[in-house]
Amino acid sequence: MTTVSPRRPSSRPRPESPLMSATDSLLVVIDLQARLMPAISGGHEAVAAAGRLIDGARALGVPVMATEQYPQGLGATIAGQSGETVRDRAEKV
Repeated sequence: MTTVSPRRPSSRPRPESPLMSATDSLLVVIDLQARLMPAISGGHEAVAAAGRLIDGARALGVPVMATEQYPQGLGATIAGQSGETVRDRAEKV
């Protein structure tokens, strides 16, 4: 028979404020571009999931930024489910 000893309380102090806040957070969407999606296994599902993340971040006031690789050839970042585009974009070199 195995006995389990009770867990000791953590000696770490508990934070007084939330661990995360919208003002200290950023959602970064990396290379979610229209012409890349057919090459990604489950690309449609990835776009849907990212769209939910983008829309949720916006609803919570979390800024959203996207990176794009060669946007002239691969297209712009795919928008969230609301259809609004990601405004802050950084082209990768």
